[in-house]
Amino acid sequence: MTARLVALALLVVAVATPASAAQAPTLRVVRERPLVLRGADFRPREHVRVTVRAGAMTWTRRTQAGARGGFTVEFRLRIDFCTTPVRILASGRSTGTIRARLPQRECPSP
Repeated sequence: MTARLVALALLVVAVATPASAAQAPTLRVVRERPLVLRGADFRPREHVRVTVRAGAMTWTRRTQAGARGGFTVEFRLRIDFCTTPVRILASGRSTGTIRARLPQRECPSP
């Protein structure tokens, strides 16, 4: 009887726990020159549009996440992150839009 209760309790915990093993999708800058971005934890095989906006310019790449939801995209750009406002986004139909966190940098005073 006790073994059945323990087994039932473990089953309830396993079923009640959401898929917390799945991480929130991320997009990060791997390298700045050339600009290399890495996405992780998107839906497996999801089509993703990656957009870089720097000042008035916009560049876009389309890619597909792999079986584990990851991808890498390279933009052959030279952006001065200190003087140009930059916004980097990755959008997938299932995942939604994710914004890259740009690394902190120390820029010289103007």
